Amino acid sequence: MPVPPPLQDPPADALPEGFRRTRAEIELLLDQAEEEIHFEWNGQPWGEHHPDRLLTMWCSRPPEAARGVKECCRWVLGHRPTGPLTDRTTSYPPTKEELAKENFRARDVVEQLIPEWRRIGDDYAAAFIRTLRWMRGDDDERPIVEPGRTRH
Repeated sequence: MPVPPPLQDPPADALPEGFRRTRAEIELLLDQAEEEIHFEWNGQPWGEHHPDRLLTMWCSRPPEAARGVKECCRWVLGHRPTGPLTDRTTSYPPTKEELAKENFRARDVVEQLIPEWRRIGDDYAAAFIRTLRWMRGDDDERPIVEPGRTRH
């Protein structure tokens, strides 16, 4: 019986199986999330909606939502070794099971089914869900509007 070849580590630029967005698209979204987190209005960190900002209007705390987008992107791109909601060490790229566990935890937070929802924040969790859906191609609407475009 022939011996199977040893398993190789995935390439450094690998993405989870079934994702429809490219690494470049996800990196752009990560950069935008960073900008949204650090945006200031009249010298103060913003905490509410602002008509000139690119973050969608679906959240009540935009910086928290931008952090959810950022951490989802960092995890999928391999910049963080733990899941953004469970904080458990995961594979790179994350497996379908690991993606599902994080998504279920995010849904539990949004629906306030677990005590951690106060610590994590429902806008963070909702942003994680929206970002993951966009990366998979389940939703064409980006969590943060693409530069130079407006929300319909």
